[in-house]
Amino acid sequence: MRESEKTDLLNKALLQVHQELGPIIGQDSENEGFKRGGVSSKYSSIGAVLKKLKPISNKHGIIIEQYSIPRDFKAEGLILTTRVTHAESGQFKEIDYPVRVKDSTDPQKLKSGHTYARRDSIELVFNV
Repeated sequence: MRESEKTDLLNKALLQVHQELGPIIGQDSENEGFKRGGVSSKYSSIGAVLKKLKPISNKHGIIIEQYSIPRDFKAEGLILTTRVTHAESGQFKEIDYPVRVKDSTDPQKLKSGHTYARRDSIELVFNV
């Protein structure tokens, strides 16, 4: 994790987000590829995560940004950076998350890996 020199104002705002957000985001999707007892596993889609998180974080002055940095696909693939910034002070925290795919030439697999990385890294940053 990288962060600005000071994070006191950001941390106060993040605490407010955490208190309002709670520990769980509703699971709105099913993965038929993973079944337990014949029942598909459920998960929160990136849409569900953002629908719940963005209004609360924006209310408390937190901006969420995500962007990919291309790397050598054979070595590292893409690296997704998730950054949360306190709008008023400019204080930030950010993490890098690898985008893993079996075939980087397949646009659908690449998009799927990117979406998974976006969702998982946001959940990590906000501890949900």
